[in-house]
Amino acid sequence: MKKILLNTIFIVLLCPLCFSGNVFGWSTRTYTTDADFSGFSRDGVEITGSDTAAQLNLTRNWQEITPAGGSPQARHSAAVSWDVALSSCLVHGGNTGTDHLIDLWLYNSKDNTWLQRAPSPRPSARYGHKVVNISTGIFLLFGGLDSAGTYHNDAWFYDQHKNTYAQKYYGVTPSSRAYFSMEYLPEYRRVYLFGGTNGSSIFNDLWYYDVAADSWSFVLVESSPPVRYGHGMCWVNPSSCAVVYAGQGNSGLLSDLWSFNVSSGAWQNYPQTQPIKPSARTDFAFLYLKEIARIFLFGGYTGGSPSMSNETWLYNFNTNQWS
Repeated sequence: MKKILLNTIFIVLLCPLCFSGNVFGWSTRTYTTDADFSGFSRDGVEITGSDTAAQLNLTRNWQEITPAGGSPQARHSAAVSWDVALSSCLVHGGNTGTDHLIDLWLYNSKDNTWLQRAPSPRPSARYGHKVVNISTGIFLLFGGLDSAGTYHNDAWFYDQHKNTYAQKYYGVTPSSRAYFSMEYLPEYRRVYLFGGTNGSSIFNDLWYYDVAADSWSFVLVESSPPVRYGHGMCWVNPSSCAVVYAGQGNSGLLSDLWSFNVSSGAWQNYPQTQPIKPSARTDFAFLYLKEIARIFLFGGYTGGSPSMSNETWLYNFNTNQWS
């Protein structure tokens, strides 16, 4: 089940991200209790604990952004990818609830503006597809579902510098599907793809696209996570692992967590027995924030009441703990 997402931009202000270089400070007095901390003005921090056990913690807040000029219309299941080098975000396609979209937009975080591009040729209107940034200004778009109910496995490369799409054909490639996960691993120059659905079957196969070799390869493993679609996947660089979480399986919503170790070529399950953790869900935001060494999760469809979540969670991969 899909819900329409508002065409509103939000950013999460994770305070460690705001610092660059060295941070210096000094004080002529030592503050040790909550009473001490409450005695001066504070911004961006909160007090937890009491007496000498009190701590000042950086707050994490959502801030709404209002871009100048025009913006993409409301949609769900669009393909979205961030280009760190160019400080830009690419959005392609999606579904409005009545229409399948073909439009392409670029958001520039430096000047807070959207720019619509209309290259030709270009991928057909679709949703449930994925796009990943594989080099500065270069994106790989794959798969998805169109208005005729056809699932795709076509591969398109978008060059932001030239504003051109190029379709490429491969003898070996993942089968047609939508609502899969796809993540670029820069250290290996590979794009990993996992799971998805073609409407009649749900998958748990793993593939990677080798950027240098310009080819797809199927990854043969001894055991895999259960089949799923609408799940999240992110690359946890320090551990050389691609982490997969939740999604929709054959028997309903999932809340399990797995990692694929690229070096060993094996999957590992991380039992989610913690008392504090997200509920089972699908169609959520899921990415690794290296600045704070946490996996970030937002929102999703939970099937409850209300069915759409606006929760924000952080996951520590090293301790297998949610907060």
